[in-house]
Amino acid sequence: MIRKGRNGENGRNGMAITPLMAVMAVTVVCLCCMSIISNSHSIENAMTDCAMLALSTPNNDKNKVDNYDVLLQTKHDLSFPKTCHGKGRAMAASTMTPKVPKAKAIELAQGGFKRIGQGSGKVDLVGAVAMKLSKIQHEFGIFGTVAELGVHHGRFTSCLFITARESEKLVVADIFEQQEKNVDKSGKGNKEAFIRSLSVYGLQISDLHEVYVGSTDELPFDWSERKEFEQFRIISVDAGHTAILTRGDMMLAACNLLEGGIAVLDDTFHSNWFGVTEGMIQYMTTAVEPHQLYPFLYCDGKMFFTNDRTYHTRYYDALMDESLLKPILHTDALKWGGSSEFVMNGVNFLRCKREDVDVKKIWNSLIY
Repeated sequence: MIRKGRNGENGRNGMAITPLMAVMAVTVVCLCCMSIISNSHSIENAMTDCAMLALSTPNNDKNKVDNYDVLLQTKHDLSFPKTCHGKGRAMAASTMTPKVPKAKAIELAQGGFKRIGQGSGKVDLVGAVAMKLSKIQHEFGIFGTVAELGVHHGRFTSCLFITARESEKLVVADIFEQQEKNVDKSGKGNKEAFIRSLSVYGLQISDLHEVYVGSTDELPFDWSERKEFEQFRIISVDAGHTAILTRGDMMLAACNLLEGGIAVLDDTFHSNWFGVTEGMIQYMTTAVEPHQLYPFLYCDGKMFFTNDRTYHTRYYDALMDESLLKPILHTDALKWGGSSEFVMNGVNFLRCKREDVDVKKIWNSLIY
């Protein structure tokens, strides 16, 4: 079922495939294959998965998609409404006092997050990275809302919320029990379980500024203005997993992202959720300034973006300069017989690779 978009329209005329889009599509296949091979039990299984990926788009079985013509029409349609006011500079008050007590944050990092239902992949390493990036942002004077689209039970949400400072608002959105809106069956959120998860690290529901229950596709592009919260300093995008929903959620994030803000897209290059990667590529190849997003890190299935090239360089360099993280960060795949550099959307990005390191120790050391 294809739902109506935020403007109440089912779609507009399609866009022709450009050479850049074709090149990026090939890049996606290569990166996915590299990821699949590194995680497969055999080369035979890996090659099968790669072949499935290469043949997965477009889906020519019209019986599997309602209103297939609408899907084709909306595939590459991306227009930013006048209500999209991303790359803002209205910050929250600057204070380094954490919203979650440091002791509680350390407790979560040392394994407390396992008490929260798992909805995505591993969160310990990306949790440590989010903590490092948040400190960098705060040192640059970037203070804003911390949010997640698609929280499930709140495991990765907890990793983000413990980075928040006292002045920063907390926002989440999920369909929770409105499962009839879960068109791709990606997860099954539970509001009561999410509320219980907050107590694991010392928060309660009253500490959140906004808990939106419903599809993210129904949220307005000027969400932050309407609900009176500062634009996002960091936001996780992990809601719908179709190409159209992913692209729309990236757009929603970009329209409400502070200058230098960070958007974290989950399940990129995932062999079971090809729609996320397709939506990501569609967004990057059609978005325009000031709403373009630039990747600077791919880690445990999550792609980290920012909306400013200057901050892209700052985040990239700061991560490489962090001695605790440097051993697990890679600028290329030469070590595994792959690419001499990781490049997407015209910029370089890093890739984390779990080595023989103590992730708990790294995360604990980065908490501030």
